[in-house]
Amino acid sequence: MDDILHVNEEERAFSRLEKLGITTHEQLLLHLPKGYLDCSKYYETVEQLFIPDEVRIYRVRVTTAADLKGLAPPRVELWVSDSVSTNVKVTCFGLVEPWKHLNVGDIVYIRGVAGLWTNKYTHQTDVVINSPELIDPSDIGKIVPLYRGKTGVVSVEYITRQVRQFLPKISSTVEYLHRYFDGASELEILKGSKVTAFKSMSDFVYALHHPVDLAQGLAALDAARKIAAFEIVWTSQKRSKQRPNPESVIRIDDKVVNEMASRLKFNFTNDQKKAIKDITDGLKKPYPLNLLLSGDVGTGKTAVFAVCAAAARAKNARIAILMPNLLLVRQTEEKMRLWYPKMPLVSLVSGSKQPDFTNNPVIIGTTAMFSRIKKAKLQIDFLVVDEQNKFSVSQREALRNENTNVVEATATCVPRTAALVMNSGMDLAVLQETPFKKRIISRVVNYAERKKLFDHIGKVMESGGQVAVIYPHVRVTEKNVESKAKADAENKKYFGANAKSSVEEAFKTWDKLYPGKLCLVHGKMTDEDKVKLVDEMKEGVYQGVLSTLLLEAGVDIPNLLSLVVVNAGRFGISQLHQLRGRVARHGGTGYFFMYEPDDVDDTTIERLEIVANEPNGFKLADMDMEIRGFGDVSDDSIKQSGTSRSSVFTNIKVKPSDLRELLAA
Repeated sequence: MDDILHVNEEERAFSRLEKLGITTHEQLLLHLPKGYLDCSKYYETVEQLFIPDEVRIYRVRVTTAADLKGLAPPRVELWVSDSVSTNVKVTCFGLVEPWKHLNVGDIVYIRGVAGLWTNKYTHQTDVVINSPELIDPSDIGKIVPLYRGKTGVVSVEYITRQVRQFLPKISSTVEYLHRYFDGASELEILKGSKVTAFKSMSDFVYALHHPVDLAQGLAALDAARKIAAFEIVWTSQKRSKQRPNPESVIRIDDKVVNEMASRLKFNFTNDQKKAIKDITDGLKKPYPLNLLLSGDVGTGKTAVFAVCAAAARAKNARIAILMPNLLLVRQTEEKMRLWYPKMPLVSLVSGSKQPDFTNNPVIIGTTAMFSRIKKAKLQIDFLVVDEQNKFSVSQREALRNENTNVVEATATCVPRTAALVMNSGMDLAVLQETPFKKRIISRVVNYAERKKLFDHIGKVMESGGQVAVIYPHVRVTEKNVESKAKADAENKKYFGANAKSSVEEAFKTWDKLYPGKLCLVHGKMTDEDKVKLVDEMKEGVYQGVLSTLLLEAGVDIPNLLSLVVVNAGRFGISQLHQLRGRVARHGGTGYFFMYEPDDVDDTTIERLEIVANEPNGFKLADMDMEIRGFGDVSDDSIKQSGTSRSSVFTNIKVKPSDLRELLAA
């Protein structure tokens, strides 16, 4: 009975490891140390010539009992002596319990920095070691792995004990890795990970937990980082190796493509021509197309996917074009009706009735199309997701089946997509050439420069140009600021004492400065009002617009020459780049200002400066990956950014720089 109780207790204790992602004993050895403590060497004398900040382990004898000096924080003082009878004062703060139980005459090993301290009253100088660590004698002569526990759940000591107990069964962990990588051999995994320090996975795993020296332990941690990066690449490439699926093929003749392109009545750039060919060639292949169309703002992404969609529709393919908002749906609908007046087309937005799909129309709409398409039981053959950074992974997958060809268009792709492209998980077509020559001047502006910025806005409107000022919120609520008091304090910082932190409040002030010259557009308005006001901006009825992120995605106002983002630190890189893309749409010089009235942290400033200095959308996504990470690239992932956790190792995060290193030639 006692044996049974003991086993049950052990099972309960081991079950706590599930909180760390460890569900089997095989995974236990894949729980990495956070580092190593070098206990291979110790000193028997505390030298008088100290090396500043050098941490050493000393073997000393306790000469006085521990003296508890305080409670907040607790402090213990005691004296020890080395092999040549040098007296050393030891002071410990915080965790004093182990020191309280030492007896005079005990031999102990302490790890710390030795130094000299002079009492300003007695002028006596003593050798001291402050806040040392008490080392277990059994660890002396070893490189000791340091593990991470979870407070209140599983202790470091328990993990250490379990790892040491299971280390002789290392072969089962190697077999686990073999199964995880679909039967890949040890050499294939090591070679794919570019690990050269170890000849076998057994040597690698053993070195993680029992290195012969500090260098080998660090080499094992570096190898784990490389294998974790290889896992990301392997997962993505596995996703890209699709089985042949003839049902996905859309055979489009070049003649049809050329005919559809000619309807647009303008000259395509070389990048656009290549992108159209890449997409139409991909539709002919015996497996579904999965392509990222990365075109900087103003490079003509809409024209590219419109030609491809029209050509596919000519072959009776079922087409859907997903867009983030009503304004973009209406704008794209107008363009496609102009280019292809005889092609059946329906738009689906919030409030739309169930349409007639009898004539196989091209479907353009927001996420409102999901329920209508599902109700009609339609199978989409070719899906275009425009401004894909505005949708979650699950939304982008909602209309997709095993036969669906997908093109995701964006000016700044989300980090997860950037990782998939880097790893061959998606095809890539890049648009960098613009039909019009333009120059956009981007700057980060602080509170001290607000008057110059305000004067600039006035001059642009006086010259006949149009401006846009973007605010983070429609109106101040308890949900978008910590408190109304904070919002009131912020109001004084926006363009002077009269400015406001919400677009509705700000508009009252702006309208007094420029009566009748500005309009207000935000997402809380009715669809009819939004469309009407944006159309009036395009027609020149207003010289400026105050808005929220509603103008971010794809809205084309030809005479918009300057755009200011208030509290730019609250916006992401993708959002800022999209907003910049609204400026100088038809060429010329435009201005983009990121106004930050508050003192913000260095990471925020770094992010804003990246946008200011880099005009290329794909490079911005690349840099964004370094800052935010690239998310989880597995098929069922909904996480689009953040460092990606390895599924092999329970406690390692893969950074984009790790991925770059692995993919480098």
